[in-house]
Amino acid sequence: MPKPKITCKLTGEEGPSVRCHIIPRSACLTTPKGGLVFALSEDTPAKRNLNGWYDTSIVTRRGEDYLADLDEYAVKLFRKKGMFFSKRRDDGAKFDGFFELPISGSGIVGHFAINDVDAMKIKLFGLSLLWRASATSRPEFEHIKLAQADEKSIGRFITGDATPRHWEYPIIVSAFDNSYDRTDLTPSVVRMFHTKFIRWCIDGVILYTCTRRTMFNRRSMGALSAGYLKDELKGLVINYSSSTQKKVSDRVFENHLEKFGSPYRDDKMLGLPPKFVFDEFGRRVPFRNSS
Repeated sequence: MPKPKITCKLTGEEGPSVRCHIIPRSACLTTPKGGLVFALSEDTPAKRNLNGWYDTSIVTRRGEDYLADLDEYAVKLFRKKGMFFSKRRDDGAKFDGFFELPISGSGIVGHFAINDVDAMKIKLFGLSLLWRASATSRPEFEHIKLAQADEKSIGRFITGDATPRHWEYPIIVSAFDNSYDRTDLTPSVVRMFHTKFIRWCIDGVILYTCTRRTMFNRRSMGALSAGYLKDELKGLVINYSSSTQKKVSDRVFENHLEKFGSPYRDDKMLGLPPKFVFDEFGRRVPFRNSS
């Protein structure tokens, strides 16, 4: 069956549509044995995370090639440097550039400094996630909508028609320690530096993407802003078990239990019997307590 023709939201060209991953499939978590984890949001039923979240109505092949190039660079870097939780869990990889320096009461366990990196390309990867989430019509991302002018500006950065400065739509990269969980969640809205950011958690790497071109105080982030240093990436390492993201994950999962039941067969979480479970084929079936 021929693919429907669309106008690419990234390049403006007309052509056959292709599958566009909102979150790269290569960055989606698996279990230690290579099994599937679940993709969760509060307002849609969980699904086995076979392909991550994707949309076939956003881009043509040339547009997807721009996005895939950024995905490939970022994912390879995060794996090589041991920033991905699954890489440390499965392969015993070390977190390259990690310095343990706990700050009491903050949840911060240290920081990292990675050299020999194209920091601006990591910034563009973060911006591409923001652009995709804004451009898609998938309900899981409906809370992420940029102004039309912002979406257009970021699109020009992605295609190389313009080059962002580090303070334009700033990006912060952090990472969780080894207490990270395994479920992929849709990104959430947070406020930092009196500004709205979108927080992405991708296999233990955290990206904060600013939804505005400039902040009130563009110097407030300094070297934590990706691209501030040309060939070095700096960030904080956070204890997941005491983090805000852990609280968000617990709330999302609890709300999901109430609305849709548990995505796991043997769920004892919160002591609540699930209304439904998903079988090995990903089908939702009524929960039956065998005890």
